[in-house]
Amino acid sequence: MHYLITSKDITQEMEAQLALSESLDVQHAVLEASDDGVLVEDINRHVIAINQNFYSTFDITPPKSDVINTLDLLKKGMPIVRNSGEISPLVQSLAANSAEKNTATIYLNNGTVLKMDSFPLVHKDNISGRVWYFKNITEEFNARSSLENSLDIQRAITEASDDGMLVEDTNRNIITVNQVFVDTFQITQSTNELKSISALEALSLGAPFISNIEEIGSLVNNISASSKETVNALLYLTDGSVLDMNSFPLIRGDDVHGRVWYFKDITEKHKLAHKLSFEATHDPLTKLMNRRGFDEILKNTIETVQQSNDTHALLYLDLDHFKIINDTSGHAAGDIALIEISKLIGSLLRKADLLARVGGDEFCILLNNCTLTGAKDIGEKIRQAVDEYIFTWGDKDYNLGVSIGIISLDVTVNSYEEALNFADTSCYLAKEEGRNRIHIHTTSDQAVMQRLQQGNIVSQIQDALRANRFCCYVQKICTTKTASLTTDCEPCNYEVLVRMLDEKGNIIAPYQFLPPAERYKLMHNIDHWVINNSIQEMATIQDYFGWLSINLSGQTIANEDTYQIIVDAIEASGMAANKLCFEITETAAISNPKVGIEFLEKLQALGCKIALDDFGTGLSSYEYLKKLPANILKIDGQFIKNMLNDELDLAMVKSINEIGHLMGKETVGEFVENADILNKLQELGIDYAQGYHLHVPCSMQSVLDEYLPNDIKANLNR
Repeated sequence: MHYLITSKDITQEMEAQLALSESLDVQHAVLEASDDGVLVEDINRHVIAINQNFYSTFDITPPKSDVINTLDLLKKGMPIVRNSGEISPLVQSLAANSAEKNTATIYLNNGTVLKMDSFPLVHKDNISGRVWYFKNITEEFNARSSLENSLDIQRAITEASDDGMLVEDTNRNIITVNQVFVDTFQITQSTNELKSISALEALSLGAPFISNIEEIGSLVNNISASSKETVNALLYLTDGSVLDMNSFPLIRGDDVHGRVWYFKDITEKHKLAHKLSFEATHDPLTKLMNRRGFDEILKNTIETVQQSNDTHALLYLDLDHFKIINDTSGHAAGDIALIEISKLIGSLLRKADLLARVGGDEFCILLNNCTLTGAKDIGEKIRQAVDEYIFTWGDKDYNLGVSIGIISLDVTVNSYEEALNFADTSCYLAKEEGRNRIHIHTTSDQAVMQRLQQGNIVSQIQDALRANRFCCYVQKICTTKTASLTTDCEPCNYEVLVRMLDEKGNIIAPYQFLPPAERYKLMHNIDHWVINNSIQEMATIQDYFGWLSINLSGQTIANEDTYQIIVDAIEASGMAANKLCFEITETAAISNPKVGIEFLEKLQALGCKIALDDFGTGLSSYEYLKKLPANILKIDGQFIKNMLNDELDLAMVKSINEIGHLMGKETVGEFVENADILNKLQELGIDYAQGYHLHVPCSMQSVLDEYLPNDIKANLNR
């Protein structure tokens, strides 16, 4: 084993370092800065001199090690330095052997302000290290009397450093102005040149680039530089930019020393706010104003009318046959049609008029300063244009129409709710009167008032649903083979008829509450009540009847909960599914063929029967009859009751019966009001008959009482 031993004489280096530590230069640095924090390092960044003030200033515990690294020590002080992000990189960038001098301001978290100076330590013309000293200038910093160097100015500059800024004194002389201000207003003079003119002159240099200069110029000229008032306004520049202008006084103590103007570019923020506001008040499809936006404008208009006696007009539009486009060609086609119709209607309006989309296929138009006669003329142009409009999608052409309600907006209109009610109801009447027409509301319009009274019953319907104030009646459906005045038609079938009760228990006739329930989308709630209650009750006597027929509206068919409600009612009651028949009108079945057919097929799969009610009134009965999964056709009563006196009605009844039988469906004749009609149905071979001649509707409870044994009734009543 061999060892190699080397040695180096470092006596001179140690002596030099010792000499450096004891040198006059170091002693002088320490003595000169004895009241401040001082740190001296050698070229290897080892601390060779440091005083207690340094440790105290930066809240550092003196390390016990003999060898202290400057950077490590300074790093320990950074947590209490507010602007450490600026100071830390600066300290690291200055090498200990650099000849560079540097000064910086340090802000501590406790409010102390330090002036940091760093310069090379020179010994015998050679750089031997670096001196760092930290002078507490907090009092000096806070006591500066010069406005330009005051804390208020420093704060204003800091807060507005990314924005255009101008600071003036009370004589309106410019104290400071930044480059962003110059660039924003495309001013050719430099920031230094601007200090030779007044603030008003500098602000006026940007005038050619401000779109709303009259408003801003008046504001700037009228605010005194010595005022304590704050100012805020938006500047719209000719290049499309938007600036948020703020001005506030510079106050020291109780005195105003000048004014700060700063201009923040909020173009993107303004665009976003405008976009959000537009989206909140406009329809995303047609870009027309939506119901929310239109309501606000209508409110303001009616308030103005009450004060000015001006006259305007309100039109409520509902497209006719639009749903056919969605059902047969899809919603994409419907969306395109709505866009095209919106443009078509808009092209017929004046610039001062407002068109809004307030529903799926419903629109409102506010005609400003327009008489009822003028509104009628515009409405007729719209009606005619939509009537002549043909929407083409693929190989299909669609003809639409529009029903329009018109009212005058004058001092007789009390509120915007009243105005919308009158216009909406007038539109609804236009539809009832045959569609593709105009209904004009006047103060003597009894039809509108009657319709509005229907609207009042909506709250009664809602109360009745909550309080369970409905009851079921039934009417027999008898086979024509056994039905007569003297013989009972056993076993009979029953159709369930719903009645509503008022708060006193009085019956409200169906014609009073069913149409409003349909219109105000409450029909599915009523149908669901009937489904649950009638199945539950009649299940107890299901052995005594053929089938129980329950009516379903189009809303109920479209409601996604209906099928499961039916299934649950069957399971809970023990009712056999083949004892149930669900009646739907032809119109309800074809309003949404895909959904309707799918729903009916699911009911048939359960074992239920399907009956098409009022068959023969639709325009496409036989075409849809091929597609609809129906077991029974109930021939519309209007044909039945007149067939003895009208050959055409008789022919319709014969035709429906024969086609129904060819397709394997049973038929029912409604509105059997006398023996002659019943005999005719028997002669024609119609399977079932229903009407007051055979059975006057009675309460379901009376039927239950007839069939249920006393012991069962006693148990049910417990």
